[in-house]
Amino acid sequence: QQVLHDRGVPTRRLFTPLHTYPYLQRYAPLPCPNAERTYEQGISLPASTANDEESVRRAAEIVREVVCEKRGRP
Repeated sequence: QQVLHDRGVPTRRLFTPLHTYPYLQRYAPLPCPNAERTYEQGISLPASTANDEESVRRAAEIVREVVCEKRGRP
């Protein structure tokens, strides 16, 4: 997230897994690995009707660059 932010693409976490809220733990007492993994790895990108096509394309290009860099691809 920080790399994208540094390049001008604001991000945030998708959600907080519900089973981590103390008042809901009695409903999901077991670990929820899929929710935890999504929380740790997932991000929400800017999405608004205020985003014009060029800003969406630029954000997509930056995300692609960062992913390729992380995977060691040009």
